[in-house]
Amino acid sequence: MASVRFSKKKGSREVAQGTIASQMDALRAGLSRISFLQVTATPYALYLQPESYEQVNESQEVFYPKRPMFTEVLPIHGAYIGGDAYFGGHGPEDPRHYLFIEVDEKEHDALRSSDGRVIRSDRLWISENIKTLRLSLITFILAVAIRREQQQELDLPLLKYAMIIHNDTQRAAHSWQWDTVLKLITVFEDAAVSADERLKALFDEAYADLKRSVHANRGHLPTSRKAFKAVCELISDGEVNVQKVNSDVELESLLNQETAELQLRTKVNIFIGGSILDRGITVPNLLAFYYGRNPKRMQADTVLQHSRMYGARPIADLAVTRFYTSQGVYARLGVIHDLETALRQAFEGGAHDRGVVFIQRNAQGGVIPCSPSKVSLSDLVAIRPNVMHLPINFDTVAQSKLNVVMKKIEALIPLGCVGTKVFVKVPLVQALELIDLISKTLVSDGRSPFDWEAMKGLLEYYVSKADEKDQYVLIMAEKGRRLSKDKSGDRSGLSILGTDEFRKIALAPTRRAPAIILLKQEGTPALGWKAGPFWWPMLASPPQAKACVFATKYPVSQA
Repeated sequence: MASVRFSKKKGSREVAQGTIASQMDALRAGLSRISFLQVTATPYALYLQPESYEQVNESQEVFYPKRPMFTEVLPIHGAYIGGDAYFGGHGPEDPRHYLFIEVDEKEHDALRSSDGRVIRSDRLWISENIKTLRLSLITFILAVAIRREQQQELDLPLLKYAMIIHNDTQRAAHSWQWDTVLKLITVFEDAAVSADERLKALFDEAYADLKRSVHANRGHLPTSRKAFKAVCELISDGEVNVQKVNSDVELESLLNQETAELQLRTKVNIFIGGSILDRGITVPNLLAFYYGRNPKRMQADTVLQHSRMYGARPIADLAVTRFYTSQGVYARLGVIHDLETALRQAFEGGAHDRGVVFIQRNAQGGVIPCSPSKVSLSDLVAIRPNVMHLPINFDTVAQSKLNVVMKKIEALIPLGCVGTKVFVKVPLVQALELIDLISKTLVSDGRSPFDWEAMKGLLEYYVSKADEKDQYVLIMAEKGRRLSKDKSGDRSGLSILGTDEFRKIALAPTRRAPAIILLKQEGTPALGWKAGPFWWPMLASPPQAKACVFATKYPVSQA
């Protein structure tokens, strides 16, 4: 029920219900009996509503709880590509590993308002402000060429494809983005005719990227020479259609009258728009999604509706699909995926909201329950049973400071757990001290700061809920890791853990206690790190635990 919405009144701490939700309540108040059936792709938005609203008598209006009496979870389509593909964490041998491409937030901002100084017409080939957009367009055109080549090889119908650019809701911004993309396509056209080496260099970068995921999928890949020829033909033959989709355009004229989907008029279709694009319209054969929406407070159900890259599609399409967004937005979308997955598993287990634990730290530093209806999505960590929780997108402190703390860390790590692939039991207090020390050696790179308090809070919670004989933490450590910084962004931790053998040990379903896995990375500037070596910690939740949501900025009473 997307219309269930609450927000703080401007200049006040008071929370007000959304207009549509209030109108629904007014309708319900006028009826003696009411029941209704609703269908939603985001049922947790309903289950996070309170059983009843606090201080209702002090309010100027009556809020009617909207929690469902029951939930029936529908089966997932066999070809469905959803959040797990984008945020589930997959190794380099899997095409899903290559889906996400980071966009600098400055680029998103440059595309929000018309400013010829930020994106100059004479610098379209080299401007850093559209670096990823420029590459995304060529990568998409190449993806179309690859898929059509694959279809031809298999004697299948040759399909047309789509890309969405959804960076802003403002129509003026759409016009600026449309104008910028058209200028880029124009310089591509000129380059294809004149054999400009800049087009070939951009193509080579795109080809190297898609080559990895196509090979991971064991798909057919045309030679670089053949693919470049196909890309140039698509550009030169006028097969690249750039279309605005917003209230300035008569929507009906853009739709396929038989399917009500956006009409793919040419082989390569680029749609630029805002709210109309992000819900209610199906975009067929989507291979690229450039997403720049970055509200301060993300509503989970709304953002999931923005995620047009979800849906049933062939795995061969997925192998050439790319999702372009900032690291910050990607991290928050990952949190939404974690929460949605945790609650869906609770539904499937028949536990509903009782199957997900919401906790917070109190003023004294302890861990206590909290109300899910008061938790902001931007301020939580959701973790399921037997998964990894770990810092990513960080760097080390300076070498001199690192050396001092490393000695203290290694004095706390039991020798029996280092390099033996065997867990060793330690008291909770020792595990917490280790985390505190390691947190002093790693610093956020500014994109998505890791919440060390959440890691410690989750650890304390898991230990407190264990039987008395199981109230300990398991530790296992490995040395000699040489992961480069540019490959350190796997939020699932699976590719960082390493081999299948080590993953099976770390995530053994028979493990009864929470575990800290420590990986000693060599670090050093040669691998992109500021210094090294350093210890990289990962929290592995107990396999038998309930899904848990830790509120990192929950308003705590000081009483």
